[in-house]
Amino acid sequence: MTRPLRCACLVSLLLAGCGGAPPAGAADDPPPVDGRLVIAAPGAPATTIAQADCRSGERETFFGIDVLGPGGALALRLVQDPLGDQALRVQQGARRWVLRPSDCKAFEMALVRTRDRVNSIWDMNGSLNVLCTTRDGLRVEGRLTLRSCH
Repeated sequence: MTRPLRCACLVSLLLAGCGGAPPAGAADDPPPVDGRLVIAAPGAPATTIAQADCRSGERETFFGIDVLGPGGALALRLVQDPLGDQALRVQQGARRWVLRPSDCKAFEMALVRTRDRVNSIWDMNGSLNVLCTTRDGLRVEGRLTLRSCH
């Protein structure tokens, strides 16, 4: 085989996978945030979080997950401190609330660091099942499953 022919064969092999169909199952992968959660505050329209995006808390130097709401604005921050205490920060526009398990009828949060680490940021998985109503009228209700938050 001559040198130009070998180069042509090598280039063909290298380009064979480029621009093809996505890997099997890629189109069926679930969204990073699955489920539905509603945030309703007095004097403001309700915000629904469904099939949203999420980020690892390591980007902001905490153990947890940020969930982005409509338009990419921060809506929820799931946090677990080193002693195991959990909290949920809810943000709607410029208003913020911090909810703890004792503030809610239902508050189940799980946060797990995955084995994947990119650019010194660990991917996180998690879940949230919450039903909270504060004294000032904030209501947060729903379930979310969080996958591969980076």
